[in-house]
Amino acid sequence: MDKELMTVSQMEDALEARPNKKLGNYKAESTEFKAEALATDISSKMSGLKNIINRPRANLHDLTQVQTRAFEYLEACMKAAAFPSVMGLATMAYGYSPQGLNKYLRENPEA
Repeated sequence: MDKELMTVSQMEDALEARPNKKLGNYKAESTEFKAEALATDISSKMSGLKNIINRPRANLHDLTQVQTRAFEYLEACMKAAAFPSVMGLATMAYGYSPQGLNKYLRENPEA
């Protein structure tokens, strides 16, 4: 399980591949489209969580690695015109679930 975490271009490709990256204004869309978009968004997030199983986790004690991966994730979001999220940061950049990242932060308040 020595796979490396995604590179910036891989994160960008993954974010661009999401079918719901440009949903527009929910209020302006029909109820039917909202339900479909929500289902797609949830499916995308579930897929991201499943993918962390095969990815090694970042060393959250290494501040340089954490900062580098955060900037790479934000750069990929910018290039893909996607909103950054805690889930994306945790899964794509660090290889953790959002709950795992939150647990680390609770257990390491100095981080």
